[in-house]
Amino acid sequence: MKKTAAWMFVMFTLACALCQAQAIKGNYDARNVSVANDSLMPALKQVKDRIVFESHRNGSFEIMVMNADGSGMKNLTNTPDINELFPQCSPDGNMIAFEACANTTEATYRVEIMNADGTGRRTIAEPARQMAWSPDGSKLAFSVQTGNRRSYAENKDLSFYDMKSGKITRWADGKTTVTFVALDGTEKKYPVKDVIHVLNPTWSKDGKWILCSYGSTMGISQTIVAIEVDGDRVVDFIHQGNEVSGKILGCRPCVSPDGKMVTWAVADVKKFAWIDMAPIDWAGAFPKCDLTKKIDLVGDAAPIELYHADWSPDGRYVAFSRGPRGGFMKMALYAPGAVAKDWDICIVDTKNPGVYTKLTNDGMSNKEPDWLKGSR
Repeated sequence: MKKTAAWMFVMFTLACALCQAQAIKGNYDARNVSVANDSLMPALKQVKDRIVFESHRNGSFEIMVMNADGSGMKNLTNTPDINELFPQCSPDGNMIAFEACANTTEATYRVEIMNADGTGRRTIAEPARQMAWSPDGSKLAFSVQTGNRRSYAENKDLSFYDMKSGKITRWADGKTTVTFVALDGTEKKYPVKDVIHVLNPTWSKDGKWILCSYGSTMGISQTIVAIEVDGDRVVDFIHQGNEVSGKILGCRPCVSPDGKMVTWAVADVKKFAWIDMAPIDWAGAFPKCDLTKKIDLVGDAAPIELYHADWSPDGRYVAFSRGPRGGFMKMALYAPGAVAKDWDICIVDTKNPGVYTKLTNDGMSNKEPDWLKGSR
């Protein structure tokens, strides 16, 4: 009797999953699927900037670099006993920051920096991950990893590393409370300890704000917030979470070089299938995203996911990662360090949304593209 009941429960669960999958497919069909071709190649061959990315090769993750058209690929790290992930290039193109951890069961990440040619690497913070350069290259913002957890959402303090002095400071220093600003402009105070789960930071052009993905605290689910660098405000910047739409989620923001636009990964029922673009309004007391002018820059159909959007230095192109969704109950394949078979780096022209070109075709967990300025 117990076996029969257990079997019935399994069958019921599978039936529910199938119904949910069919519903999800219907949601995807309502949005555009972009066209893939090589039409961008002639223009990309003239671009002097290069692209760095993480890739799983020879049993570990390495930092790779290639030309904007996918040619001239090179391994910058070549360390089979160490995983290097999440590369972030300095604004002047001279340095690359990245996450690193041992290629074992050890799960503590550290932030390292190296010259653009892969030489001179050194550790600047540990435990630490999810870093971003300030617009002038003088600081690196990063999250402090919680304990020994691989989950890239398990972060606590937002911190800053000063490139000149080597000093590390915490955003929370001197604060007991923070001011959370909701979409409608209303404010509410929360303990500063509630500012956790800071992911994928990107700085505003003036260096006054950090946009980032944000976990579920302060009465909100997953969203994109703007954190005031020298203040105490956390602003709900792009909120497409369950409280608003019931199914749309946003993650991984990236501000354009001129500071006027933002791209981010958009998910329907937690599947990241589009890269969207919208203007930023900086005129008020805090930044706002004008979703009424949102553009689907590039999109695909389930079970394909799009993620890791990053602007080229001239603001013309956006590089991104594309690949199949992970299996049931597996780690999200877009997460740094997740082995993601058949994921590749692609590029889209912001002046011609909906058409993209694949730059890599080997599917070796090619993710996290970032542009290396003027170095070809």
